[in-house]
Amino acid sequence: MIERSDITATLIDLLPEDQRLTLREATLTWYMNIRANGGCRLTKRGYETLCQMDLQTWYVDIDPKSIRKRTLLELDRKIQFPFYLDTKNRRLVLFGSREAMMATLYGNISAWLNSISR
Repeated sequence: MIERSDITATLIDLLPEDQRLTLREATLTWYMNIRANGGCRLTKRGYETLCQMDLQTWYVDIDPKSIRKRTLLELDRKIQFPFYLDTKNRRLVLFGSREAMMATLYGNISAWLNSISR
């Protein structure tokens, strides 16, 4: 499994020199769960930063009512790459192509998460 700190360090290297952050600063501002073993759910600022990098994104339509606390915990534990929960536009934004493909094929976030063993 890829570590969030490795992903974050790689993303920091993609930033222009004048916008570079330390690993700690990036973790504190980009992720919802800032613990060392925390997941990859992005804050709005983290999402906007990654969007400015022109990274490829995939969108999975969601029903915001289906996103419960348990679902948020499962997303945080099981998704390996950064993701953003955009409830305003009713979608899950994924930065991992394999995860996006699987989520799209399942068509249901809960069923997809149940299929992931971690």
